[in-house]
Amino acid sequence: MSRSRPQSTALPEHVPEFLRCAYSAGDAVAADPAALRDFNKLQEEEDRHINDALDDPTGEHPYSWSIAVEHDNREKNRYTNILPYNRTRVMLEPVRLPNDDVPLHSDYVNASWVQAPGGIRSYIATQGPLPRTFVDFWRMVWQEK
Repeated sequence: MSRSRPQSTALPEHVPEFLRCAYSAGDAVAADPAALRDFNKLQEEEDRHINDALDDPTGEHPYSWSIAVEHDNREKNRYTNILPYNRTRVMLEPVRLPNDDVPLHSDYVNASWVQAPGGIRSYIATQGPLPRTFVDFWRMVWQEK
């Protein structure tokens, strides 16, 4: 049984044509060689972005997650393969004692700002907190309201 998605659902303009066709065809998508070639090209581009980010020692590449893999932050990641990019991560405000310049906690939480299609609203995507990250999770919730 093949199903197709309602045509009323508009996809953003930046979505490639082959993905638009696959989306509108739903489960009826056939193994189209051109679509497969386009998908593989897209996958290769994504792989290149990831490799470029990993090869950037400065952490300034747009796809870098160097902060998430710093020694002190690794244990704060529930999953080792789902990490926030440096440029989109939620940064926690420092917590300091009065008359002390050294923060009590780091500014890292495994969470990213995600902008909804159309750019009207932003959301936070995060992993479920671990027992050792409950405090950071609730700091983020309180901070970002």
